[in-house]
Amino acid sequence: KRMNIRAESSDAVAYEFKSDGEIVKKELKDIVYFESNNRKLKIFTSDGEFFYCYGKIKDIYEQLKEYGFIMVHNSFVINYAHILNFHYDHVVMKGNITVPISQPKRKEIRTLFIELFKK
Repeated sequence: KRMNIRAESSDAVAYEFKSDGEIVKKELKDIVYFESNNRKLKIFTSDGEFFYCYGKIKDIYEQLKEYGFIMVHNSFVINYAHILNFHYDHVVMKGNITVPISQPKRKEIRTLFIELFKK
């Protein structure tokens, strides 16, 4: 199963997925992060909601990296727009949620944040 990304206008791109037997559509700008536990994905949104669906976190990253999503850990893909604070080994996301940055990705993520911050 692939997730469904729909561009409804130039600035409204939505992620469509099945959660608890229902089709849910959320704009990417409203998704704070994806967390993977085996093949079960937790999606946390800016209004504090959680949704669950099935898929591979690496597939999500490959499809969303062009929209400002960053894979900071083998279990987390975060939306850059929702980062409150960046630290050496973790980021703090909207909702004061701490997401770890894996050891192998720290240098790459730090360089990426510096580049994004310059923009």
